[in-house]
Amino acid sequence: MAIKTFYYFPFILFCFFAKNIDAQQLIVVNGGLFGSSTEFANVGIYNSANGSYSNLDTIRTNSVQDVLVEDNRYIYVAAQDSIVKYDLWTSERVAAAQFGATSTIRLGLYGEKLIVGNWYGASEGNLRIFDKNSLSFIDSIPEISKGATDFSIIGNKVFIAQNNTNANYADTLGYIAVVDLDNLSFLRYDTLSSVGDEIGRLVNVGDTMLYSINGISSTISSLHIAGGVKNTVAAAALLNPKSTGKSVFFDGIKWYLPFNNGIGTYDLVNNSVINADIVIPPAITAPGAPATYFSFAVDPDYNKIYVSIFDFVTQQYNQGLIYNLNGDSIGVFPVGFSPEVLDVLKSSVVMNNAEVQNAAEISIFPNPVTNFINIVHNESISNLEIIDLNGKVLKRCEAIEKSTVSIDLSNLPTGIYFARIGSKVKKFIKI
Repeated sequence: MAIKTFYYFPFILFCFFAKNIDAQQLIVVNGGLFGSSTEFANVGIYNSANGSYSNLDTIRTNSVQDVLVEDNRYIYVAAQDSIVKYDLWTSERVAAAQFGATSTIRLGLYGEKLIVGNWYGASEGNLRIFDKNSLSFIDSIPEISKGATDFSIIGNKVFIAQNNTNANYADTLGYIAVVDLDNLSFLRYDTLSSVGDEIGRLVNVGDTMLYSINGISSTISSLHIAGGVKNTVAAAALLNPKSTGKSVFFDGIKWYLPFNNGIGTYDLVNNSVINADIVIPPAITAPGAPATYFSFAVDPDYNKIYVSIFDFVTQQYNQGLIYNLNGDSIGVFPVGFSPEVLDVLKSSVVMNNAEVQNAAEISIFPNPVTNFINIVHNESISNLEIIDLNGKVLKRCEAIEKSTVSIDLSNLPTGIYFARIGSKVKKFIKI
C-alpha cells in the first residue's frame, strides 16, 4: 500500500516595517485667530524626545474643540464646523466633512461610528453620528435637545450630559441622556442630582461607574451603571474642569484634573484630593492684560505634564510649558494662536498576563524561531503586529485574510517578542 505524503505550504506573508510613532509626542491643536481670514486652526506634532515640531495640517476655521487618537495611528479633530481625520503613518489628511450643526464639542468612537456632540444652537439632534472612515453623516438623535457638552461611552451605550441654563447662561438642572449605539435609539433620561446640580465633564471607571465632575456647583455626581444607584456630593476641592479638549487624564491609579489653583491629582471613587496644585499655570499680571486660559495633557509614561497658556484677545501671552509629575518646570514647546487642545500619543502596548494567557486561539511555531515564524489562528487573520518587550511595533501586516501566515523575522535581534492579532497576544522567542 502506497504511503501518501502531505506537504504543508504556509501562506508566506511579506510584512512591512512599522512606522513607529514616538511615545514622547504631543498633539497641539491651535484654534487660530478668531475672525481672521489668514490665521486658521492647525494641527502640530511636538516630539519632546528631540524638541522638534512639525505642522501636520491647516483647517480653515478659527476654533477647535477636541482631538481623538485611535490606535496611535489616526487622529480626529473637531474644529467647530468641520471634522477632519489624519493618518499619522503617512502624515496625510484622509477624510474631512462638514459637521452640519452649530459647533462641535466632543468626539468619541464606537465600532465603525464616530460620535460627535454639538455644543449649542440646536433644540434637537445634538448627538451626531458619522462613519469613522469616510466621515459621512449617518444620523442624529432627536431626543438630545440640549448641547451635548460631554459624553461617555460604556459598552454599547453613550451617556450624554444635558443641562438647562439659568438667566446668566450657566448650566443648571442637569441630567443624563442614554442612547443605544448599536441601533442609534434613545433609551432614557436620568437625573443624577436631587438638588438641581449641573452635569459637567463625564468619566467612567470601566463599565461599572460613571462620574460627573461639576465645576459650577463644585460637586461630583456618580451613577452605578448596573445597579442604578446615584449620588451627588460636595467635592473635596474647588473644581475647574475645562469645556474643550481633555479635562481629565487617568494613569490607571489616579485622575489628573484642574482644581483649586491649578492641576492636581484626585481620587474620584473616594472623593478625596491626592495631591493639590502639582502645576499652577502662571498668571499674567501685566496691567490691562486680558484673561488667560490653559489646556493641559498628561503623559505618565514619560513623567510629563504639558500646559498651554493662551489669551484670545492679544495672543501675545501664549506659551507651551512642560513640567514633570512633581510639578518641576523642565522645558517649553511651541504653540500657535489659541492652543486650546492638547493630547499625547502613546506607542507602548500594555500586554498583561491575562492578554497573553487568553491567546489560546493563536499557535506559533517554531518557537524559538530563527528565521521564518508560522502563525496560525482559529479564524481568518485580518491584521497582525510583531511587538518587542517595550511595546514597540516592529512589523505590521494588514489585509491578510488568511488563517495561517509565515513571516520573515531573520532581521530581528535575539530576544522576546509578541505577536498580536486584535486583542490577543502570543509570546515567542527569537534566537
